[in-house]
Amino acid sequence: MKNQELIDVVFTWSIDDVLNKDLIRNKVTKIPQKFSSLTDYTKSFIDPLLEETHAQLLSSMNIISRASTREIKVRSETKNMKFPNYHSYTISLENKSRGGNYEPEVGDLIVLTNVKPRCIDDLKPYVIALVQFVNNEDHGTCQVISSKPIPLSGEQTHKFMRIAVHLMNLTTNTRIWQALHPSLDGNKNMKMINKVLQTDSVVKIPFHIL
Repeated sequence: MKNQELIDVVFTWSIDDVLNKDLIRNKVTKIPQKFSSLTDYTKSFIDPLLEETHAQLLSSMNIISRASTREIKVRSETKNMKFPNYHSYTISLENKSRGGNYEPEVGDLIVLTNVKPRCIDDLKPYVIALVQFVNNEDHGTCQVISSKPIPLSGEQTHKFMRIAVHLMNLTTNTRIWQALHPSLDGNKNMKMINKVLQTDSVVKIPFHIL
């Protein structure tokens, strides 16, 4: 998982993976009270963070009929310099009174559908996206990235997505993930941790140091 962002991992999960409560759980081991190296420290928290992220997503799936929604139109495909390997789109939001009350925020993980979901089967095909930018003036548009191509509204296809369904916000989990991967955050958190952890000794370190 070197140089992978958290969203890279989340995008690999199929809907069956999300519904599998043991997908990550069996990989998680007890976090030790002491660490002998910086690498041991950071690695100890990666699987628990993935398991927590997966559990939050599964919980959202189990109550999908009560999720916040908003009617949308996928306007255009754009370029995203930070995530060049993903599809990036500009999405416009329909009026709340007409299409739901969901207000997107940066870091939101959403699933795009062509019907308002009443059950998990309504999420197929499973197309998720991450909100990257929200228009601060009127929240009328936002930009998202997705690992899958999304048909533009108005295209001659029955598969176009017209509903955005809120699943969870990944901002906090992403910040923790980046802190555990020095190459992603420019070693900002690792410099602080190094002051506490000496590689030639065994030191107790609390997780909240992140």
